[in-house]
Amino acid sequence: MRPWTDYYPNGRYVFYEGDDPHSFVREMKNKYNFDPSKEGRKNNFRWNDECGWCFLLPGYCINEVYDRTKYPLGS
Repeated sequence: MRPWTDYYPNGRYVFYEGDDPHSFVREMKNKYNFDPSKEGRKNNFRWNDECGWCFLLPGYCINEVYDRTKYPLGS
């Protein structure tokens, strides 16, 4: 399978579907230098009643984050 960055080099909007969004944000900051909750940015966490927290996952970390079973992400 081709890497996700081939399909989404500029990132992809995804949904965090887990039970602990604060821990998820903290882990993204620590491991990938990415803050999905940063205010005033296009990619900040936004609540969606149907799917949960929506954010733009940057292309530079999409392969490591989106393609792992560790993080409960949907699209």
